[in-house]
Amino acid sequence: MIKVYDSSGNWRDLPWLHSVYGDFEIEEGAEFKVTALRERYDDSTMVVTVKDADGKPMQGVRVAWYWPEAPVDFMAGGLGRCEFVETKEDGTAGFPMGGGAYYRPWDGQVGPHAVWVYGADSDIVKGLGMLWGTNHFHFNVEFTFKPGTPEPPAPPPVEPPPVDGVAYIRELLAQAVALIKEADARLAKWQS
Repeated sequence: MIKVYDSSGNWRDLPWLHSVYGDFEIEEGAEFKVTALRERYDDSTMVVTVKDADGKPMQGVRVAWYWPEAPVDFMAGGLGRCEFVETKEDGTAGFPMGGGAYYRPWDGQVGPHAVWVYGADSDIVKGLGMLWGTNHFHFNVEFTFKPGTPEPPAPPPVEPPPVDGVAYIRELLAQAVALIKEADARLAKWQS
């Protein structure tokens, strides 16, 4: 469950945060999960916190900071383009935002930035930035490491070939075509 706090520290929920900050998106990963989103103002620095499974700060963890023109980085995972900062002793990494980070959610805009834990199977928070016309209103992100992610399900057992060898070969070809289409779709999604 993701905890949401407004700038005064009051508990809120994701629908409230969406009503203020628009259509940001959380794409799910397995190892590092978004556990808290905290509204912030009077500071143009996006602060990302990384904690271990016991809630303790993790030092030296790379956090990826994306914007559309960020350098390509094939080791980053996530959106494949970013710069990164390692977390400090308190588990935080800071990313200064400039004028290009402002956006207008009431006009259907989303922020240009995204964050995730670099090189990991991490949740990705997309559509981050600062509300246009405010004193740097944005929200900060907290990730928590979730060890022991479940193993993927075992593949179904292979059935013996039917008596009709031609039908069996056609079935195998249809499965291969479906796998290729799925791989193409994933590649297209990753490249976008």
